[in-house]
Amino acid sequence: MLRFNTNGTLDNTFGDRGKVITSFGGTDFGTDIAVHNNVIYAAGFSGSAVAVAAYRNGIAASPLPVTFTNIRAAKKVSGIEISFSNLTESDVVKYNIERSANGQQFSSIKELTPVKNNGARADYTFMDSQPLRGNNLYRIKSLETNGKISYSAVARVDLAVKELLLTIAPNPAKSTEVGLHITNLPVGDYKISIYNNSGQAITQQTLKHAGGSISQTLSLNNVQAGMYYLELNGTVKLRKQFVVQ
Repeated sequence: MLRFNTNGTLDNTFGDRGKVITSFGGTDFGTDIAVHNNVIYAAGFSGSAVAVAAYRNGIAASPLPVTFTNIRAAKKVSGIEISFSNLTESDVVKYNIERSANGQQFSSIKELTPVKNNGARADYTFMDSQPLRGNNLYRIKSLETNGKISYSAVARVDLAVKELLLTIAPNPAKSTEVGLHITNLPVGDYKISIYNNSGQAITQQTLKHAGGSISQTLSLNNVQAGMYYLELNGTVKLRKQFVVQ
């Protein structure tokens, strides 16, 4: 972030000789700047997540990226592996991995202590070695030092389903992310693509899968409302339609 005087020179009262740098822990790029009540807001993306930084008198206020990203649950030989990331971890007291059989009543199965809390990206993995026999829905709960509680999107693995099945939930989805759930996916390397109704690719990523069921969130980067298609290509090919509100 650079701030200039009206004559085109750098404003040395802002940050370090007119310049402030804020890292969100990923591949960052800005898209918009706005000023409100003497606070400068810079918005953009950090990797596939939306990020916002606020500056007052040249000091970066708390960055406000999407709290959770890469929420994933996958069936393994020893149970179900849950993983997630916090792109800009700071002021977090603890995380709780919660599980539910019906998506309504959740209970904590593991408490995690923050590993960084310095504003950088933090990644976590936990193995649920005693999953439920049927449906297993997982979410991450975070508690911050100011008392704020946040919840991640829900990842689901159903151990009762035996056939290959692709579902998208919730559907309709939000403009920021969508949940992908696949049961009994064969081992292999896959490409996951999301297309709009005109056939244009919105996002693409690769998946190296060890076999079994998997659930994860995919970033949509605030797409417009409408009809979209998710396509999985690899050992098998699957395609599913979903709606963004």
